[in-house]
Amino acid sequence: MAGKLKTKLFVESAMAAWKWISFERKNIKSESMKAAKFIAVFVLVFVALSAVVSMIPLQLFEMPVAIAIKGFFAGQGIDAVITPTEPVLLRTQRGVNVSVSYLCTGVLESIVWIAIISASLGIERRKRIAGIFYGLAGIASFNLVRIFITLLIALNADTNTVEFIHNVLFRVTLFIVIVGFYGIWFWLSIKSSLHSGIQGHQSPKKEQNPKKH
Repeated sequence: MAGKLKTKLFVESAMAAWKWISFERKNIKSESMKAAKFIAVFVLVFVALSAVVSMIPLQLFEMPVAIAIKGFFAGQGIDAVITPTEPVLLRTQRGVNVSVSYLCTGVLESIVWIAIISASLGIERRKRIAGIFYGLAGIASFNLVRIFITLLIALNADTNTVEFIHNVLFRVTLFIVIVGFYGIWFWLSIKSSLHSGIQGHQSPKKEQNPKKH
């Protein structure tokens, strides 16, 4: 009797283990497919947008940033002259000359943002579209803020400090901000979806009033 019981327990344990392994394999396969789709869409959108941007003169992206920088210098009481070369140059009376290249425009980061949001296929389309526009506005604003902070440092610090700020912090911070923006956007999108789902399940059905005879 004890032997049959042990055999039964062994068989049930083995079946439970097999079900768990099968379930995990399905989950792994499902997650792998999601990751593959994410990467494929990201690469496709990134390459397509990069190809489109490459056909546009870079000065169209650099000049608005140069004008904003000139306005910043004017606020500091410094005259600046824009030279429409490639990259666009600003020369100031203080001897601080600024070169506005493609990497200063935030366009690359904007392309990355559009691609990563487009690849988030698990989120509703309208939330992805809204996320693209809000994110682009945030990236453009933060890009100008980091440029202005760097210029403030350049006006008051030595050459080595300026080079460190520009070569390390300036180039890294915006991508860190993209990761932060994406985390916030993803969390808000998931949270609102879950909240809507819970409300849908909890909303009571309206009771029909009995007809009076």
